[in-house]
Amino acid sequence: MSARVEIILQGTDNASGPIGNVKRSLGELQGSGGGATSALGGIARGALGVATGMLGVQVGVAGARAALDNSVGAAATFEQRMNLLGATSGSTTDQMALLQQKAIDLGGDLTLPGTSASDAGDAMLELSKAGLSVNEILASSKGVLQMSAAGQLSNADAAQIGANALNAWRNAAGDAKLTGADMARVADLLAAAANASSADVSDMGLALRMSASVAAMSGIPIQDLTTAIAQMANSGIAGSDAGTSLKTMLMRLQNPTKEAQTALDAMGISIYDAQGNMRPMRELVGQFSTALGGMTQEQRNAKLATIFGADAIRAANLVLASGTENWDQMSGAVNRQGAAADLAGARMSGLGGAVQGLRSNIE
Repeated sequence: MSARVEIILQGTDNASGPIGNVKRSLGELQGSGGGATSALGGIARGALGVATGMLGVQVGVAGARAALDNSVGAAATFEQRMNLLGATSGSTTDQMALLQQKAIDLGGDLTLPGTSASDAGDAMLELSKAGLSVNEILASSKGVLQMSAAGQLSNADAAQIGANALNAWRNAAGDAKLTGADMARVADLLAAAANASSADVSDMGLALRMSASVAAMSGIPIQDLTTAIAQMANSGIAGSDAGTSLKTMLMRLQNPTKEAQTALDAMGISIYDAQGNMRPMRELVGQFSTALGGMTQEQRNAKLATIFGADAIRAANLVLASGTENWDQMSGAVNRQGAAADLAGARMSGLGGAVQGLRSNIE
């Protein structure tokens, strides 16, 4: 007794489709220099051609049941994610249709390595739980998945990092304000900062968690805080430790003690402009590095200790006293556009990436 299962693989004849990508990668392997590696590529490519040439395959009952179990399991998981998303977001039927289609589209996106529709649903669910609206979820989901791929994080962790950043700067003034449409930009910043420093994306997220609210309250945009975090990471202070030190530094600048204000006045440093707004980070870096440049080591250490105290002195020394040249160099690296997409694309290159893309497309 047997059962018939029809396997329809989309894009069989499409060179840019998932199967075309695998065929091309196997072809490159076959022509890579002969020997066992080339033979393996040839055999695998031939096998793939046979497999994809069959639109109908006769399999035994056990095979049919396995295929059915896999397909039902994937569908059940996806349905569960969508049900939870509907409950947390309060979406209408029309909105849920948009969210579901977005998840399916992201699951089939070949630029997102190893991402299924259920994975996209996980990210959307976390964004919803963080308070993002349906439109913000639709706008930010791909940025979250790029961050996940770039930092090799779970989709849920990437969503939490991105949502925390958006929420911290949601009510900030002017250019510092962030919305759901800025998620791709947030992903780029964190990926580029990880590339330019010894921290990884997870470290950047931990540092942001500790310092973002104070920075946003000060009108400091996320790109400037990310630059400062990356500078600290390159000196061995990363994660929540870096975030705590930066948070304390900013608080000491915002509300200096009487002794600290006396020291600032003596150094000719002005934290606020004529409108009472905190000056940009680069301007503060310039003021501090210039004022400290003419001091002896003893004078410098005494001033920084008086103004910032034991914990924040680390951030002040590594960021404010580092000079505008170092600041500009790191800022340029951190603000490189497309960093997250580039890292995600790098993971999709070659045979491994092609197979991942095919697996996600089939699922």
